[in-house]
Amino acid sequence: MYDLIIIGAGPAGCTAAIYAARYHLKTLVLYADMGQISYAHEIWNYPGYEQINGTELVRKMMAQAVKAGAELKQAEADSIKKKGKAFVVKAGGNEFESRAIILASGLKHKKLNIKGEKEFTGKGVSYCVTCDGPLFAEKDVVVIGASNSAVMAALMLNEYAKSVTILSRSQPSADASSLEIIKKSNKIKVLNGEPSEIKGDKFVNTIKLKNGKEIKAEGVFIEVGLEPSTELANQLKIKLEKSYIKADNEQKTNVKGIFAAGNITNRTSLKQIITAAGEGAIAANTAYNYLKGI
Repeated sequence: MYDLIIIGAGPAGCTAAIYAARYHLKTLVLYADMGQISYAHEIWNYPGYEQINGTELVRKMMAQAVKAGAELKQAEADSIKKKGKAFVVKAGGNEFESRAIILASGLKHKKLNIKGEKEFTGKGVSYCVTCDGPLFAEKDVVVIGASNSAVMAALMLNEYAKSVTILSRSQPSADASSLEIIKKSNKIKVLNGEPSEIKGDKFVNTIKLKNGKEIKAEGVFIEVGLEPSTELANQLKIKLEKSYIKADNEQKTNVKGIFAAGNITNRTSLKQIITAAGEGAIAANTAYNYLKGI
């Protein structure tokens, strides 16, 4: 039996774990992966670090949580059920009990839902440039999307790939300096269009567009936005607001003993590492007060 189980090991989850462990709560963090922060090639706006890679920053956070006394286990939480006044979390084939829960599972990548996307995932189709970018050295790759994350993905792939095509229905949007780099690059080009199918044999080799044209693609990186991971919240009938978990200013949800923090909540439209960490600290404090009956 744990005092607190935290679902997610991003900035919100790790910060909550650090605070909870320092409150001497028996704390377990369950996580499937490092979250969206691990996709950040470079971070320039987190206090204390003039510049740092996202994976490096979250690893430091995880190490600090462990040093504080929290237990971290890489296992995806499949379900949460109430058991009296406690909760049972099923993850990785095991069950873990806790008196309180903090949901900090963040955001997940949206899918294109086109033919070939599912079939070629892991065979040329990827949602993680940080993870898979180096595998496409000297290959022709395509980034699908027009968001800032699509631009960042293209810039990172520029270091490895033979050529990078940003495929989007509109002009890419990002900070001026990043767009200027793309404009000056002799390897990155922007193509207006909408994909209808990802094609290949054993691996991806082309993308078919809705206008009937096909473009060469030895790798496809999909960057069409994010959505909150609310599957567990739905199991518990936690209230949502515009697809995000509805949390108050103490990170409480409508279910007693369940708290939420980070990009999964409706608390702020500014989805940043620092705001997620702040919510994690508040959630841990609120959970502590709840467990101590304060």
